[in-house]
Amino acid sequence: IKRIEAFIENQRKWNRERNIIAAESRLKMLDRMEKIEKPKPAPKKINFSLASASSRSFEVLSVRGLSKSFPQKKLFENLSFELHHGDRLFIIGNNGCGKSTLVKILTDREKQDSGVFELGYNQSVGYYDQDQQLLELQNTVIEELWSAYGEKTISEIRGILARFGFYGEDIFKKISVLSGGERARLSIAKMILNGVSLLILDEPTNHLDIPSKETLEFALNEYDGTILCVSHDRYFISSLATGILEIAPGRSDKGFMLFKGGYNAYIEETQQTAPMFAEPEPTVNSGKYTYLEAKKDKNRKRFIL
Repeated sequence: IKRIEAFIENQRKWNRERNIIAAESRLKMLDRMEKIEKPKPAPKKINFSLASASSRSFEVLSVRGLSKSFPQKKLFENLSFELHHGDRLFIIGNNGCGKSTLVKILTDREKQDSGVFELGYNQSVGYYDQDQQLLELQNTVIEELWSAYGEKTISEIRGILARFGFYGEDIFKKISVLSGGERARLSIAKMILNGVSLLILDEPTNHLDIPSKETLEFALNEYDGTILCVSHDRYFISSLATGILEIAPGRSDKGFMLFKGGYNAYIEETQQTAPMFAEPEPTVNSGKYTYLEAKKDKNRKRFIL
């Protein structure tokens, strides 16, 4: 097996069409050999090739006094927060509240009205947008990673592909025939293999089926970097989040609420403190407080994602 791997590496380095074909042929042979001769190993944590802690600061991202408005609509004002290594902050809120606008600002795709943000020392960012997947459709799955990270070993590339649900013959599929969920997983795998320390994800589970969501969730749970993610998927959020940022124009003075902790704890907290987000209670002129009025007030005070 080691001789075959060495042959594949050499063919890849020569980078001619016939060498690539030969490498893929041997890779298929290697794949079949491993299926026959090696028992399936127990799941292991993947080394995502992140730089060591000594070469990167603990502070990943600092946001100070960020504000953004559009005509007739204020999204958020004086937004400040910090992300540290290992944090997983999820941005939630109703459609059109400004979640995607915020991540576009933080990835220099939109201009803020005021405020600043900066990355910590030696930090790098990978940005995923479901509408901007930078994949070469004519490539196979393994070619896509190989072409970008030819210095990686076959084992490293196949290892991360397996963690993102690409096994056996799947790695030889053309990207053009992959489903939306498969392309999403491949895009994020490509960023992680690049060694980014901060993943910024905009609705990564949109249009994914349940198995694809579970695969992505499993891989991100093993990722030891920092995550900033826009999502409306409650299960996905609750399984990953260490913090919640709710963008809520009109429900708080500054248009946002920041919470340190998991999603379930956040729901409990916001239900307890819901009156701070509720509309003013109407004056009851009749002196009677009917069942329907009480129900309406209760619903108004409940947080709804």
